[in-house]
Amino acid sequence: MVITNEAKNRLIELLEGDISSAIHGTDGTDPNVGDTDLGAPVAATSAAVTTTVGEKLLNVKHILTANDGNGTTFREFGIHTMADTKLMNHIVYPDFDKSGALELHTITTIRVN
Repeated sequence: MVITNEAKNRLIELLEGDISSAIHGTDGTDPNVGDTDLGAPVAATSAAVTTTVGEKLLNVKHILTANDGNGTTFREFGIHTMADTKLMNHIVYPDFDKSGALELHTITTIRVN
């Protein structure tokens, strides 16, 4: 059996319709498939995302502006669903010391192969 490209594109469209926001956090603990939230989410970083759909892929962009989260060392990131704010992904990255001179742009690409 194969899953057709049409089906894969529809899965991407369904995901896009369910994504609402993303958030950064300060916990550097390795992510786990059972995670329901970030280890230490920073509420001030929660913001709407923009999405772009391509052939069997979805790009999700989150921008932490120069005015938000300053003085914090960020180590994790996650995307939340629209209806119930469940965590869709959990990424841990090297320490990022946020200051007013910096914006943090995060782009997550979801591909259905």
